[in-house]
Amino acid sequence: MSVRTAIGAARRRMVLAAPTMPAGDGAGGGAPEFTAVAEIWAALRWLAGEERSRGDRPEQAARWEITLRWRSGVTAGMRLVDGGRAFAILSVSDRDGRHRRLTCLCEEVGP
Repeated sequence: MSVRTAIGAARRRMVLAAPTMPAGDGAGGGAPEFTAVAEIWAALRWLAGEERSRGDRPEQAARWEITLRWRSGVTAGMRLVDGGRAFAILSVSDRDGRHRRLTCLCEEVGP
């Protein structure tokens, strides 16, 4: 059974951002920064939340399904930003293969 999201439910204005690597941090690494690629309309649906441990401290994780109109170039590793909230894209699916909508499985990562 497939879950359908009416495109009229896409009421959230979000920014699609792609990772860019900054100049090195002097130690051979650096965290990626994100650059805005496009503004899009999207539908946001909460899927699950969990508490897990990172090191020796607990952290909460929230998973979301974000549906948007189909566009090429959207990949895992990009982010969707909604105001002060950011969602890391974990996977992208064109469920029916008709290039109408993309469904992104995301995890909320903060700003």
